[in-house]
Amino acid sequence: MNVRRKIGKEFKRSWRILRRPGRWLGLARWYWTRLLHLPGSARSVAAGTAIGCFVSFTPFLGGRVVLSAGLASLLRVNPMAAIVGSHVGNPLVYPLIFVGAVQLGLWLLGRPGLGPIALERLADLALPAAVGLAVAGSLTSLAVYGVVLSAVRAYQEKHKARRIATRRGREALACSATDGPAL
Repeated sequence: MNVRRKIGKEFKRSWRILRRPGRWLGLARWYWTRLLHLPGSARSVAAGTAIGCFVSFTPFLGGRVVLSAGLASLLRVNPMAAIVGSHVGNPLVYPLIFVGAVQLGLWLLGRPGLGPIALERLADLALPAAVGLAVAGSLTSLAVYGVVLSAVRAYQEKHKARRIATRRGREALACSATDGPAL
């Protein structure tokens, strides 16, 4: 078989899979389900997710997962939730996050907006980028913390009620089985 033809077919197939919005929604649903099923308190899971979300707004693209898990372990919150939260900023979304954060940083610092960017001006964008990323990461983390906290609490309460109902049903069956036949 021609290698070039095989590589072309594989690329077309993978590109077709990536373009389908259902695939992205399914992946997001999978992450959300895993997040709800994580062990630990609702606060621990929500704080871990918020830490991971904040770390995803840092420019450390290669070490976000390690950095978020380490920071979560240091703060004694759920590190798996931090890893899930660090996937908020992925390589496809990160350019949009970075440009938006630079614009936010320029606005907060009272500087003029972005014009034509020359290589000489890239050093001038470091402070606005840092300010914008810190503010955007903090606001997003606070929002994520609130949403995840309420969702995990609701899931854990529902799961606890279901366990109690199952236990009561088993106890009722055990009591009726030990009573023996009525005379």
